[in-house]
Amino acid sequence: MGGVAAANGRPAGTSTINFEQGSPQHIAAGMTFGFLRSDDGGTTWKWMCEATIGYGGTFDPDYAYSPTGAIFATTFDGLKVMRDGCSFNSAPSGTTFVSSTEMGPTGNVYYAAADPADGKIYRSTDDGMTFPTSATPGQNNDWWDSILVAPSDPTRVYLTGYRYNKICNAVSTNAGAACVNDTGCMGTGAKCDSIKQFLIFKSIDGGANFTPMSLTGLTTSNNSAIDVVGIDHTKPNEIYIHINIENGMSGDSIYKSTDAGTTWNKILSTNDPFGLSFLIRNDGSLVVATQTMGSQKSANPASCLSPATCNWTALATPPHINCLAENPATHDVWACTHNYDSPGIPGDGYGIMKSSDLATWTGVLRYQDINGVVQCAADSIQQTQCVGSYMGKPSVWCCLEQQLGITDTSVDCSGTASCLLSVDTPNTMVNPPKGCCNTGGGGAGALLLAVGTGALLWRRRKR
Repeated sequence: MGGVAAANGRPAGTSTINFEQGSPQHIAAGMTFGFLRSDDGGTTWKWMCEATIGYGGTFDPDYAYSPTGAIFATTFDGLKVMRDGCSFNSAPSGTTFVSSTEMGPTGNVYYAAADPADGKIYRSTDDGMTFPTSATPGQNNDWWDSILVAPSDPTRVYLTGYRYNKICNAVSTNAGAACVNDTGCMGTGAKCDSIKQFLIFKSIDGGANFTPMSLTGLTTSNNSAIDVVGIDHTKPNEIYIHINIENGMSGDSIYKSTDAGTTWNKILSTNDPFGLSFLIRNDGSLVVATQTMGSQKSANPASCLSPATCNWTALATPPHINCLAENPATHDVWACTHNYDSPGIPGDGYGIMKSSDLATWTGVLRYQDINGVVQCAADSIQQTQCVGSYMGKPSVWCCLEQQLGITDTSVDCSGTASCLLSVDTPNTMVNPPKGCCNTGGGGAGALLLAVGTGALLWRRRKR
């Protein structure tokens, strides 16, 4: 499949898949060109734009889909929630910057503040109407990469993040001393360096209190991120973390703990330039996927304590996978895949695919088949800024329709809404999946991608 379709200066792609808790026929999928919703198990999809949610550029929100149908999203202007199907409004956190949000197995909503004035972890038991419970495992301005709640125990919460500390480098005569700038460090070659301090915590009381987990045995660099990526569905002490860019430029590994983070075992390493995705399935089996170096599975979770004992088996013909999720009703594995070719990654012909046996993959979503837009009120942001002509510029939807080859004709794209496309070949910096403040969830390939043809002439940016 020739050519590259670009969105926001990067290839059009799928970044996240979220099923509504308790009603998995309702699906929310994050895209590099906005947000797609399906209410029929993935048969049809409708689009919402970034402006409706409250972000733009290369930022990708973290989403959580509650049992009531509310969708929570991290945005530039704080945590937002959509309850009416059209409008994302501020959660009680207001404009406090939130880096991560998560849904517990009983519908409790968590969010992690990563703001200069707030670094707490908050919990709601009323679908995000109030967040009365909070804890302070770190300090203001800490960045929280991930928060995950055990499926079998809603009181067990795991949290990872980091902060930067400024200390004098190793050649300083006062090496390790706190500093503000180079003048605070003494000796030839002395410098005041920013060193990343990793923060990993657990809670056994539903997020009211957190205690540190061990970092012993984990390999990291100053460019790494640590994410909690899985918890066994019946064993709340059995957790999995992903560490990326282990050697400073590349390298991703999965570590497993069977004692709630007291000790760790490295169970797999890869060196795909675009990182890896991980999934622990309902039956305890494991899947690790990459975008260019294939995918693997392990059916031996009980004995999986090293690469050898995990008995990893390569999948025969997997697509090029950027994210993984399991449908909680059918237990099919769903994957973010490549609808089109993108730099260094061949296209799969679909932006989302699924498999019941990890041997045969079926297409779920082709971008060309997106079924129009989410219909909202005439005065909504969705209608005024995304579907209609806005400030004398063409319709964002009409430009997207033309760019991606979408065949739906439910929106009139003539007149002022019509779109012109220009062709350019810029080199575009692509931020990691979490959006900012991190070298991200992928490998070294996430640091710089050369994006090809098809940038939108009228594509707007909020920031």
